[in-house]
Amino acid sequence: MSKKRQNLEKLIHLNQTWISRSHILHSIQSYKITNKKIKIILDCGEIIIVNNSKNSSSRRRLMNNRLKKICKKCNVQDYKVEIFKTKKYDLKNQNTKIKGNTIQENTNRRHITKNMEQRIKYFLKTNDEKEKFENEYKYSSLKELENNLIKKRNDDLLNIYENYRVNDLSNIERIISSFMIKKGFLEVKTPIIIDGKDIELMGINPNNDKNYKLFKIDDNKYLRPMLAPGLYVYLKKLGKILKKSIKIFEIGKCFRKESDTNNHLEEFTMLNFCCMDDDCNERMLLDIIKELLSLLNIEYSIINDKNQIYGKTIDIMYKDLELSSAVVGPVEIDVNWGINKKWIGAGFGLERLLKAKNNYISIKRSECSKNYYNGIYLN
Repeated sequence: MSKKRQNLEKLIHLNQTWISRSHILHSIQSYKITNKKIKIILDCGEIIIVNNSKNSSSRRRLMNNRLKKICKKCNVQDYKVEIFKTKKYDLKNQNTKIKGNTIQENTNRRHITKNMEQRIKYFLKTNDEKEKFENEYKYSSLKELENNLIKKRNDDLLNIYENYRVNDLSNIERIISSFMIKKGFLEVKTPIIIDGKDIELMGINPNNDKNYKLFKIDDNKYLRPMLAPGLYVYLKKLGKILKKSIKIFEIGKCFRKESDTNNHLEEFTMLNFCCMDDDCNERMLLDIIKELLSLLNIEYSIINDKNQIYGKTIDIMYKDLELSSAVVGPVEIDVNWGINKKWIGAGFGLERLLKAKNNYISIKRSECSKNYYNGIYLN
């Protein structure tokens, strides 16, 4: 900041805020200079008349950074609070213009703090919108941007309510379920609460688990981290009854104590399908996956990988997001379940499929949520 002693009018122009005698920070809507007085209209509606002096107490309050709280009615923007606290304003290239003594905002990128960006990003649904914000909106008014995004999201929600009325997560589940049934798969439903011994049969030590981050609910009961234990039971029991190819699938909730990232959820929805037959092979597996993802209009790539349970896997990727791990059996843990035939199978996270399909910024846009509906922020 320049060492030149600024008068009150200049400080009001630079800070874009007003600090009261009780040290409450307000946002200024407009101000007018008459003779040696300044009439200030705050965003909360309060009107202040003070002397335009270099020696006034008002000027001294604006010069320091002491504040007790922020006026809720004024809705003071974060960058204005930051300017008041730090006094980092550019006297050569000011980021406000005065038109008729009214402050006109022209928020420069350097005044957009991380907190402000985060608030805006709540209203951004897709990576395309995020890219537009980061490039085209660099020098836009933050308040204008926020208002435009809120209006857009409200219009989106109104359109859904009047014309669509379908939850995307439920809808993709119905689409997948219908697809699997038409492909000859039997739909099953298995318990969400499973026994610790089923976890052990999957090759996981419940007492020393680092990868699957189990939710323990009782002495030896857990919220299932995967659907595979239930499907193994069905393969074994149906294998004794049906003397031919067995095709089953399940769509259901799984739970893991995941870290908070754009690609992970603690509660998520899985599709697992498997086919047990002597003719099962990798080509059959990849054909099913290709047909399913074509139906959902999701592009993907394939990489070979390994994991703790199955060993070799075929991972289905959308960019750097893993959509599925697919397996060609038999594998070592089959013996734990009494399975001794060839099989193929894959598991897909439905929320990840929605994230890829809609190009969402975060998987939270597609989860079961009280904050988002079909990717729209509700707060």
